[in-house]
Amino acid sequence: MLGSGSIFTIAGCLHTDSLPTISISNQTSDRIDIKLVVRDVEEEDPVIDETFSLDADGDKSYSKPFETSGEKELKITVNVNRSERHTWNDSPSSSGSVLTVSILEEEINIEEAVS
Repeated sequence: MLGSGSIFTIAGCLHTDSLPTISISNQTSDRIDIKLVVRDVEEEDPVIDETFSLDADGDKSYSKPFETSGEKELKITVNVNRSERHTWNDSPSSSGSVLTVSILEEEINIEEAVS
């Protein structure tokens, strides 16, 4: 589930102009509380630092939160007791990476797609 963005391919190319850079989806049957911190590894201050709730099957997306390319880090905590961390390289251009965070009943999956 990638929020309101859509994926389509033309002649084998992944088109990402309408995709969010970061997409978080709750694939559980319950409402969950999330603490999300996303930062550029070279910077002290996070570009995203927020706490929010997602309804069952809900999602939230962030479009291009970074102004510069480089190594980024995401830390997500679900219901205070489960957390996951992921580091990746991102670019502010439309050909950068798309990070999908899927929160399942027993785990947190983080997948990266690069176009």
